[in-house]
Amino acid sequence: MKLLKDLFEVVAMAPEPMGFSATLRLSASHVIYTGHFPGFPVTPAVVQLYIVHELMEQYLGYKLKLKTVNYAKFVKVINPEESPEIEVLTQIEYIGSDVIVHAKAIPFFKCSIMYERQQAEQ
Repeated sequence: MKLLKDLFEVVAMAPEPMGFSATLRLSASHVIYTGHFPGFPVTPAVVQLYIVHELMEQYLGYKLKLKTVNYAKFVKVINPEESPEIEVLTQIEYIGSDVIVHAKAIPFFKCSIMYERQQAEQ
């Protein structure tokens, strides 16, 4: 189940040599934007990190538990009215049961997050 129901739709997802790329279409009418901020919708930083989480689970096909945010840099505001589509590029590393993703959505953000693999979805 997606926590951020109807916030975004995956328009395209494609494997890359070390990860995947995903093109997302944000919904400017989502309830999250009514309070953040009226007249100037801004995608909160924590929501951007959770979008990466949901994309990772969708791509890998199993649940992940957040362990560590190694770094996160938010360079430009994601306003869904000005930038309704964004592209997220990832590189994935596997270390035992841990999954490390390096994700970026240029020019908006970049991050490195470590997850623990949970049991496979059924």
